[in-house]
Amino acid sequence: MLSTESFIGAGCCNAIYASGTVIAGGSENKVCDSGASVVGGCSNVASGCEAFVGGGNQNYATTDRTTVAGGFSSCATTACAAVVGGDNNRAAGAGSIVGGSNNRSTHTGAHILGTKTNSISAHAFHANRLFLSAGSM
Repeated sequence: MLSTESFIGAGCCNAIYASGTVIAGGSENKVCDSGASVVGGCSNVASGCEAFVGGGNQNYATTDRTTVAGGFSSCATTACAAVVGGDNNRAAGAGSIVGGSNNRSTHTGAHILGTKTNSISAHAFHANRLFLSAGSM
């Protein structure tokens, strides 16, 4: 079903159920709320208002303004939460950011980046091999 003011760029078996949404490509992707987007990949779902899935497979951005940048089988389920890549991650705290593999964040503002099999249920920041660069050299 294609809703008004929406766009499907390419791919197959993609479905849009709300206006002002985009699926750029891929297959079997679904967009279910206004302003939501899926860029590509397979079997991804953006079901929150302004939710975004960047690609990968079987990723879910299920609440308003959630983001899954890519990867496999990851889910952002609380407002403004993000999964920045990796596999089997869950960002369930508001404003939490998760990356890596098999990580869980259930507390508001918690961050797990570039690590494997961690869980945060209190305010914390955990990073392994995180390199930040500002400006130019």
